[in-house]
Amino acid sequence: MIQGPQIVPDENQSIAAIVKRARAIKGISQPELARRVGTSQQTIDKIETGKVQRSSFLAAIALELDVPLDRVLRVRPKSDAVRELPAHTLISADRDLPVYAAVAQGDNGVQVLSSDPVEYVARPAPLARVRDAYGVIVADDSMEPEARSGDIALVNPHLPARVGDTCVFRSGAQDGGMQRCVIKHLRRVTDKDWHVTEWSGPDGGRRDFTLKRPDWPVAHVTIGYFKRR
Repeated sequence: MIQGPQIVPDENQSIAAIVKRARAIKGISQPELARRVGTSQQTIDKIETGKVQRSSFLAAIALELDVPLDRVLRVRPKSDAVRELPAHTLISADRDLPVYAAVAQGDNGVQVLSSDPVEYVARPAPLARVRDAYGVIVADDSMEPEARSGDIALVNPHLPARVGDTCVFRSGAQDGGMQRCVIKHLRRVTDKDWHVTEWSGPDGGRRDFTLKRPDWPVAHVTIGYFKRR
């Protein structure tokens, strides 16, 4: 997909106003935008009227409308060291969420997970009582600006992966106690493939590709990030 010049909205505009104006500038109807990002016209309408302010489709909508992602994802700082997505509030000072390191390996953003946690962090509210929740230190910038290397992807392994989610896809193959993973946006699902997207590919633009489901049987949903810079 070749992108045109980005539409830079006023920082004080609501997400609803940003999406509605950008769609009008592009000359795209609500049904057509919905078709392109894999959702319904009703969802687009709810976003544009402000009834829905957080949606897993916002990143894809921003890419289609050439709107900077940070204008619709609304990532904001909690402190100089940690940034959080809206509403992902820390619930206690206890640090009991395991975080695994990841090292980039090969093409398509493939990373190798450490076999044991390298640190523990405090839980955000969405993972308050989620058994087996975990974090992954992002190893590259392929999902920039949604996530950059050094950020921690926060993962709920029990949520069903849906189109529009960003997921940690994990391989079934073990190598020396380690497991491969990729962190990508889920665009489409078939019986054989995950159709995924990374926001910042090797050439600096969005890149779409597929992962074979037999090779990548696990898709764990990322609910947000701890931002480290």
